[in-house]
Amino acid sequence: MQAYFNALTTKFRGRPSTTLPIILNKELSQAFPQMKLKTTKDLQNLQSLAQDIGIWKSLTGRITEFARASSSDEFDAGSR
Repeated sequence: MQAYFNALTTKFRGRPSTTLPIILNKELSQAFPQMKLKTTKDLQNLQSLAQDIGIWKSLTGRITEFARASSSDEFDAGSR
């Protein structure tokens, strides 16, 4: 993950790539609007949160809830 963020020196035009950090950033910012995963510093902040098992379980649980809710919303919209 650190190598990914260190390599982000140029911006590309066109369709945004779908990478794990981009998806994680989207889900993290939906569950916690004040949090993001766009830089090495953001990654380090998440790593420090992961040191506390209670905080980490709460964080991952909430992200999972948002991901499930958004996927079921997309499924419901597609079946109409």
